[in-house]
Amino acid sequence: MSSQPSALSDSRLANLGARVVAEAYDGFETRFRIVTRRARIRFAERDWAGMSTDARERLDLYERSAEGAAGSIRSIFGERSEDEMVWAGMKAVYSGLNMDRHDWALAATLFNSATRTAPMAVIWSEIFSAARATPSPRPANSPLRLASRRMEAMRSGIGIDS
Repeated sequence: MSSQPSALSDSRLANLGARVVAEAYDGFETRFRIVTRRARIRFAERDWAGMSTDARERLDLYERSAEGAAGSIRSIFGERSEDEMVWAGMKAVYSGLNMDRHDWALAATLFNSATRTAPMAVIWSEIFSAARATPSPRPANSPLRLASRRMEAMRSGIGIDS
């Protein structure tokens, strides 16, 4: 079977996409735990600058993981990136992969963040709007972007309003 998106079945493409996000979440969780474990050492050593660096890394890690997964999915899906059946299937597969996780809600959040980038945001908006029969516009300032803006403002010493 060819690895070109057009040659793959909807279910195969959905499985590939779901696994990309699952691997991104696993990588995020592993890295997050490593950075968090350092907190005890940094605290004991009174390494306040190191603690601040770790806090920023933990915050940035989520966005990097979500954006990396989104880029990989766009690459895998190619011209089929607007195929609603593939997206719906990917969500179902991903949910199944995470149903026994203790942190399934966090895993679901990463999926949502990774799949809310263009053109995926348009697809999800249309799917959910049709399911609810009400419009579902995407907010101009997503929580992820707002948190990133706040971190950048903190780094530069500038305050920021919501």
